[in-house]
Amino acid sequence: MDRETKKALKASIDHWYRISACKTVDELLIEGWSSEDCPLCRMFDADRFLADGSLTRGHCQGCPVAASTGQEGCDGSPYKVASLSLYNWTYIGEWYNTDQDNLEAEIRFLESLLPD
Repeated sequence: MDRETKKALKASIDHWYRISACKTVDELLIEGWSSEDCPLCRMFDADRFLADGSLTRGHCQGCPVAASTGQEGCDGSPYKVASLSLYNWTYIGEWYNTDQDNLEAEIRFLESLLPD
């Protein structure tokens, strides 16, 4: 893993720790939890203009999450369940006993991707 990827991964882990510490929806909205707020997504799934002027998506190529799961968009990782917990809290106002566990599973997964 190169230095910039490791830096983005650590920033993503820190981001998820801040998310898990949010006590209110307002705090969560300030922190943000979409792909636009994720350092790894900003690095590996950003829109890019090609030499011919066309626009392409990064499709997660080079992202350590995609490398681990073999899938794009954080599929196959705990992100999907964690984001559902955050969605339900933000838009429906529901927070279940297992939701914090879902956030912590995402953190543990990301930490597992760090090189020794």
